[in-house]
Amino acid sequence: FVFELPKSYVDRVEFYYRNSDGRWAKQVAGELTPRMQWPLTGLYPRFEVPHPSTGVSDVYVKVLQFTPLRAALQVVPKSQSDLRMQLAIFMYGLTLGLMVLMSAYSLLLAATYRRYVYAWYSIYALLTALAIASYAGIGHLLIWPASTDWAEKSILVTILAGLAAQVQFCRVLFFHIDLQKWKRHLDQLRS
Repeated sequence: FVFELPKSYVDRVEFYYRNSDGRWAKQVAGELTPRMQWPLTGLYPRFEVPHPSTGVSDVYVKVLQFTPLRAALQVVPKSQSDLRMQLAIFMYGLTLGLMVLMSAYSLLLAATYRRYVYAWYSIYALLTALAIASYAGIGHLLIWPASTDWAEKSILVTILAGLAAQVQFCRVLFFHIDLQKWKRHLDQLRS
């Protein structure tokens, strides 16, 4: 069985259990621990529950989180946990791959037609993909697995950067539109 805390942005989870010698052992996962040191790889903290010879085992979990956290702690079979993790990584990979492809196509359109609106959309789509990767845990798993400082700050930074790119994209998109002309058309339609 596997103990899961299905939130990618948990600061630190400590999992205490009795090893084969009967002594307490500890495993650690979370944003403040490099992903390479996690006991089980994945998008969120997971720990394999030991199988004692007696059939009963005590485990203790300590969750350290700076901000309030609402999460359902789960104990599921390892095969089910692995399958869900693989499916989630596949779906995020498909989504992020399409967003990067769309961003590259927009950049190609920007170079072809020499229009800034395509370039800003490309930047916006790329930063949004990075924000999704940060929030989902893909960034910490695949892009920056050794960095704990950036893993903790990446969600906020990438979301704000994506928001700034979105504002700039909308500004460039609507810069040439004569809003008074559109207002007159809407007034005519209403009357």
